[in-house]
Amino acid sequence: MTPSQLHRAALEMQSGRHGQFCAAIADAYLIADPTNREKLIAAFGDLFARVHQFTHRMEIVTYE
Repeated sequence: MTPSQLHRAALEMQSGRHGQFCAAIADAYLIADPTNREKLIAAFGDLFARVHQFTHRMEIVTYE
C-alpha cells in the first residue's frame, strides 16, 4: 500500500466503524514516527489492507 492509502485507511479506522482496537491502532499510526509506523504496518498490515479494501468498495458503491 502507498503512504496515501495507509493514511486514508488510518483515518477510516479512526471512525470507530471497525472497532475500538482498530481505532487505537490508527491513533498510534497517525502520531508515530516513520520507524514506529513501519512496525505498526509490519504487525497490523492485514488490518490496514482490509480497511483499505472496505473503503475502496464503499467508494465504488457511492459513485454508482
